[in-house]
Amino acid sequence: MLTPRAWWFLSLSLLVLLLGLAITSPGLMLAGLALLLWFGGEWLLFAVRVPLAARRLRVVREVRDGRGPVVTLCGTGWNFFDLACSFIAILR
Repeated sequence: MLTPRAWWFLSLSLLVLLLGLAITSPGLMLAGLALLLWFGGEWLLFAVRVPLAARRLRVVREVRDGRGPVVTLCGTGWNFFDLACSFIAILR
């Protein structure tokens, strides 16, 4: 899925290439073609690298308090509101 910025870049690059072809300007044709080839090459590299990187990703979830990782929340005196406030404080 392309972002709006990518769609603008792609459409303007294509417009430059088509304008260069319409008025037979080698400079515009070369610029448009170079931009489109660069965009396609970056897309291809991204499409190849994502599956390779996804195999190496590891996600670990951990609940922490002021002293470090919490093994269990039972008997600690914490409730969900305290955890949510602590999480919001960490994000700030």
